[in-house]
Amino acid sequence: MAAVALATVVRSLGELLGKQLFEEASLLYGVKDEVEWIERELRRMQSFLKDAEAKAKDDERIKNWIREVREVACMAEDVVDTFNLEIEDRGTGRKGCDLRNFISILKKLKTRHKVGKKIQEIRLKIHEISESRSTYGIGNIDTEGQGKNYERQSLKEWRRSSPHLEEPDFVGFKEDRELLEARLLQREERRCVVSITGMGGIGKTTLAKKLYNRVRNNFTCLAWIYISQEYVVEELLQYIGKRVGLPELKLKEMNKEELEEELYKFLMRRKYLIVLDDIWKTRTWDELQEALPDGVSGSKIIITTRNRDVAIHADARTPAHELPFLDEDESWELFSRKVFPNKEIIDSSSYCPPELEGLGREIVAKCGGLPLALVVMGGLLLRKQKTVQAWKTVMQSMNWQLAQDDNLCMKILALSFNDLPDYLKSCFLYFGIFPEDHEIYTSKLINLWVAEGFIKRRGREAFEDAADDCLDELTQRSLIQSVIRRFDGRIKSCRIHDLLRDLSISKAMEGNFLYVCNEKVAGPAFPSRVRRLAFHGEFSLNHNNERIHTLISFQNVHEVDWHSLCGAFKFLVILDLPGLGSKLPYEIGELVKLKYLGLRGAINQSLPSTLCDLPNLQTLDGSESMLEVPATIWKMRQLRHLYVGVDSEIHLPKQANDVSTSALQTLSQLNTDTLWLNGWKHLRNLKNLRKLKLYGNYMEKEELAELPECLESLWLDKGCQTFQGLVFSSYLHLHKLSLKGRLEKLPDIHEFPPHLAKLTLGYSRLEQDPMPLLERLPYLRCLTLLDDSYVGDKMVCSMGGFQRLEDLQLIGLRQMLLWEITGGMLRLERLTIHSCSKLNKVPNGLKGITTLKVLDINMPSSFNSRLNMHKIDWDKIKHIPSIITTINKSDPRLERIPTGVPQRRQEDLPWYQREHDHKRKDRKQDPL
Repeated sequence: MAAVALATVVRSLGELLGKQLFEEASLLYGVKDEVEWIERELRRMQSFLKDAEAKAKDDERIKNWIREVREVACMAEDVVDTFNLEIEDRGTGRKGCDLRNFISILKKLKTRHKVGKKIQEIRLKIHEISESRSTYGIGNIDTEGQGKNYERQSLKEWRRSSPHLEEPDFVGFKEDRELLEARLLQREERRCVVSITGMGGIGKTTLAKKLYNRVRNNFTCLAWIYISQEYVVEELLQYIGKRVGLPELKLKEMNKEELEEELYKFLMRRKYLIVLDDIWKTRTWDELQEALPDGVSGSKIIITTRNRDVAIHADARTPAHELPFLDEDESWELFSRKVFPNKEIIDSSSYCPPELEGLGREIVAKCGGLPLALVVMGGLLLRKQKTVQAWKTVMQSMNWQLAQDDNLCMKILALSFNDLPDYLKSCFLYFGIFPEDHEIYTSKLINLWVAEGFIKRRGREAFEDAADDCLDELTQRSLIQSVIRRFDGRIKSCRIHDLLRDLSISKAMEGNFLYVCNEKVAGPAFPSRVRRLAFHGEFSLNHNNERIHTLISFQNVHEVDWHSLCGAFKFLVILDLPGLGSKLPYEIGELVKLKYLGLRGAINQSLPSTLCDLPNLQTLDGSESMLEVPATIWKMRQLRHLYVGVDSEIHLPKQANDVSTSALQTLSQLNTDTLWLNGWKHLRNLKNLRKLKLYGNYMEKEELAELPECLESLWLDKGCQTFQGLVFSSYLHLHKLSLKGRLEKLPDIHEFPPHLAKLTLGYSRLEQDPMPLLERLPYLRCLTLLDDSYVGDKMVCSMGGFQRLEDLQLIGLRQMLLWEITGGMLRLERLTIHSCSKLNKVPNGLKGITTLKVLDINMPSSFNSRLNMHKIDWDKIKHIPSIITTINKSDPRLERIPTGVPQRRQEDLPWYQREHDHKRKDRKQDPL
């Protein structure tokens, strides 16, 4: 964690030295040379520190050295904060009365004295740290040999896999095994790589062993190689050669190129199966693949990896197989087998005494379907007394039990964290801020990351796009699970497994990165140098840490001591207070470093005009709120995202030249009834606007023509009023369009955005079948028809239509009697039919859509009964892997689908099973 803290402060120092106003401020403080020297010295420490942290486990001297580095990093960060505050004060150029100016000058003189003293302390501390390396005898820690870490080596030996030792209690993965076994036995002319991916401890190696031993007799040449994070290529090649039958003595005399050539020639004439267990880097595959030819038809390679990028890199033509978490029954069975190993297996309810089952199932639920955690907890309880008190004690200390130094579960998970590059470690640690089992929306997460300064801009690319890639990489590394994906594959919401969340909190608290305050923690006892506070219980400011950067609450905040907050927390970058009950004061303008202000759910808030005194504010999140936003908001040059609730009012400046929000990317939601002609022209001047949500009656063709053509997402809600003459053909970047309001007719095909990928229609009351026109949109991938968007009685999807459509949602088409599919939709993966009360059957053409993976139904019983197994419509849907039913209890016409149809009520499933079912590939959609 010291490496993360040091990387953060080195980056901050570099940014500080690059600021124009730094020259003036540093000369004023008289410390320019000292700051540059500190930046150079800390940068030198970076190259040593990462290896030091990896090898510190068994060496108290190195631990002490790392603590000292962390301490000096915090001291340097304090100096950076002070300089930045000075720069902001000088940059804003705020003026006041002579008395206030005099008091301000006195405060600054005192601050300058403190800064000078602090810099001298840092210099002295850095000298001590440099000298202590040689004093402690750790000067050569970064070389092999003396610094070799026994604990790390013993973990590697424990994890070293062998196909001969199969897990006796193999539970779950039946369908996964059958699918992968068929893939391994399939005869292909090329060498095929079968990759098994998933987070640490999910059972990749266990399944690979099972597969290897089941199919080995179908191959003439076999090898199993454990790779891990540390390896020598020549040794791996020698081991492969030895396992496939090459002379060992001959192999030892060869260099890398000779080994590759010898293996290549030997395997070229044979049908081989090679397992590469635990690959971490794409580079590893590159170093081995030259020795692995296509060979005889049917040769296969199995790869296990936590990183999906490795799987794609090794063989892009064969889809990587991601293992799901165990479901509730499978988890209970595996846990019971470990706790009661001598019991005869009859059924899952026969293992456990009734008085212990409730506690046992609570423990199982906390493991979140992760086999490794279930095995560890099962093994722990195996050694305990089979009493309620003993099990209750274990359950109450479960997080502590799993985090113990001698617990292999947390060590194995920590390998994924240790493998992260520094720029991703901060992003991962930030997940510890969120409550357990919390669904995290990407838009908020990314805005927080950007505000924190975690994201490095790549050329002219937007910070948000770079942050999207960081989130995707964490997902590819199996550290984060996506819950909902957008139509373009990007993540809309995500979750983190409870054990990985525990890991992130542990690592974050270790380095004063963050502290979580919840209802289980009594009092404000947290580290004095912590930079971020997350409140999962009652929000409280009972602390004296003026260096706090982030205050986030996940409970509604009714009252705030604004005098204390604005006076004591000058370094705040993020302030997130949902459901705020007290009025935001004028003093909020004093928090000049603030980049993120969260007021979600606030009611009757009239925001002060001093918001414009926040020169760095990037995000104002007033979603689901009732706010009155002053016209000064349009003078904020750094503002990138503005969210307010439907009942809010955003005042607009009277002159177009009063708009300075050129960086604005998101504007949601703006009431068009408050706009006049100049207001629409203001929108036209927002040259970086990507997402826009407008509602109200005042949306005429002429005004809509004023919208900026850079838009990527547009949401228009006119209620029951009618849209007139909609033309979007000039919007080349517009991919998502939502229209809620009456339409006399659809726009012509050439009047739609040329690259439209997602379309939502609601309340349109179209009398003519929209499908003949919509199916001709060439790039449409997601179509949602809501709430009487079509009021005709027949709808037809024809041959050759919807060539790219993947997701179709028909919701609330109450007049439709008949839906026919005569062809087309050859890429459709998900179909939703809800509340179409007069529709009595699924179309016959559904049977021919073999790509369909999910059918989501909420319909009357007359419709459902036809879908029952062996009933009249069963043949049309039996090829669909997942059929989901949602019970709408408020509508008596909508009933549970009859017994015999595969059904899954999503709200009843644990999240780790619901969102990570690899067979469904759920891609839930919602309106724009």
